[in-house]
Amino acid sequence: LVKHKEALSPGSLQTVCMFVEESMLGRSYWQNHLMLLLKCIVATFDVMSQDQSSRNEEWCYITVKTCLQLFKLMPKEVSPLVWDETEESKPLQSILGSLVHIIMAKTACKDTHMLAGTALSMLVNTAPEPHRGAAAALGLCHPPNAGKGHFGML
Repeated sequence: LVKHKEALSPGSLQTVCMFVEESMLGRSYWQNHLMLLLKCIVATFDVMSQDQSSRNEEWCYITVKTCLQLFKLMPKEVSPLVWDETEESKPLQSILGSLVHIIMAKTACKDTHMLAGTALSMLVNTAPEPHRGAAAALGLCHPPNAGKGHFGML
C-alpha cells in the first residue's frame, strides 16, 4: 500500500484510515510501520504544496484525517516522536508544520481547518505531562522567535 517516501493517493489514505480505525490487526501493522507511513504523509503534503493543480480539497482533507487518526489511536507510538529528542522526529516535525499551515492558510475549506485543529489538539494530548502539552500549544500561538515556535521537541 505504501512505498518508501512516496505520496499517497486519496484512496490509499482512505484505506489506511479504515485499517487504523476499524481493525486491530491493521492498527498493529501501522504501529510497526509508523515511520514509513509518516514519511509517506510528509511526501503527500509536499506534493500538495508544490503542485497547485494537485491541491485537491478531498486529498488534503483525507491526509489531515489520517494524521488525526494516527495521533488519536496511536498516542503511545507518536508521543516519543514529539516529546523526546530524537532524529526520528523529522517527519512529524514536517507534518506539524503542514497542519499549522493548513490552520493558518485561507486556502483549505472550513472542515479541513477544523480537522487540522483537532489533529493538532490530539498531538497536544500525547504529552506525557499536561503542562508540557499546554506549553507546546501556547508556544504555537505565541512563538518566541517570529514564526519559529516549538512544539515538544519538534
